[in-house]
Amino acid sequence: MLLLSGVEFAAASGAVLVLALVLPTVLLAKSYRRCPPNRMLVVYGQGVPNGSKCIRGGGVLVWPIIQDCAELSLEPIKVPIVVERISTHGNDAVEVNAVVTVAIGQGERMSANAAERLIGLDERAIETMVRDILVGNLRRTVAMRELAEVKGESEKLSAQATEDAAPEVGKVGLEILGYRIDRVVEKA
Repeated sequence: MLLLSGVEFAAASGAVLVLALVLPTVLLAKSYRRCPPNRMLVVYGQGVPNGSKCIRGGGVLVWPIIQDCAELSLEPIKVPIVVERISTHGNDAVEVNAVVTVAIGQGERMSANAAERLIGLDERAIETMVRDILVGNLRRTVAMRELAEVKGESEKLSAQATEDAAPEVGKVGLEILGYRIDRVVEKA
């Protein structure tokens, strides 16, 4: 049987007490996650209501083992679009070049959609997804207009294309910040 003297017992008790105070503090410090204002932290796992919690710039305690987190950029993404053959309402073919700027939308619903659909995708994959959505919407927008209207009123066409595409882009948690039609060329 091991007997400790008073000094040894006090030293052992002090070491255990220090370990009991330091270990939880270190674990809590390692579990606290921060993100800058240009990023969104998505916490998911056990105990997170609705499956995920989105924090835009700030910090949160992520419990080890039962929760995890991922970051999404809030920086705008420019998506160039070139559609070589679009038929107008009068069956005239045109080529349309545009640049659309998108970013993760404001509000809880948009953040939740982005968390659900964009985590794990790099910027190129997001750009490809958005381009596919925008090309289809641009085709529909141009198909509803006459050639003169498409060629002569690019601002009006941009505004209508934005209005048409916004709900579809919103389903993946993005909003359109800018939609610029650079060029409309009639094709033979």
